[in-house]
Amino acid sequence: MVFRPGQSVSRPSLGGSPQMLMQARAFHTDEGRNFNYIPASASGSGCLVLEESQVRHSGTYICTVYLPHLLAQVAVDLEIVEAPSLSIYPSPLPLLVPGQLLLIQCEASGFAPHTLDLGWEFTGADGKSRSLGQGGVTGHRQASDGTFSQSSRLELDSGKMRLGRGGDITCVAKHAGGTRRASATLSVIDWRASAHLYF
Repeated sequence: MVFRPGQSVSRPSLGGSPQMLMQARAFHTDEGRNFNYIPASASGSGCLVLEESQVRHSGTYICTVYLPHLLAQVAVDLEIVEAPSLSIYPSPLPLLVPGQLLLIQCEASGFAPHTLDLGWEFTGADGKSRSLGQGGVTGHRQASDGTFSQSSRLELDSGKMRLGRGGDITCVAKHAGGTRRASATLSVIDWRASAHLYF
């Protein structure tokens, strides 16, 4: 089952007659915690409800029913999906002179699961977009809340990359929770043309 953060999640459970259900618990394997099993009807069926589910709730839940001479279990896998937040550094981007190198970074944070595709695009003054590749992508880092972060570094060479007078640099993150984009404006100054006009 796949859910988004903040949703209430109900877990299906084993059912039986009230006379036979001696004890029932749900166990989260990733956290190693027991959750109280809540009977929902006189038949002995019940469910486990997670209010405002979070990424840390992802994992396998095992409902166990203990009988005098029998033990029964059912397992459910839960995955909480959260799309990344993107930031581009430095912000704002400095002016770029032809032949100059500029290192920029895109930081993706707060996403789960950890699978993420990062890439860069450039949109010139003519409105045409083209890919600049993935850049140098770092490994994943996991936060205490269970979400992940990852970054990509891109070296801009205005001379080799045909950036013209500049345009929009966009970081694109493709994730199971959706595609996210963050853009920054890049200005390229042709100092030779400026000097010619000045003199």
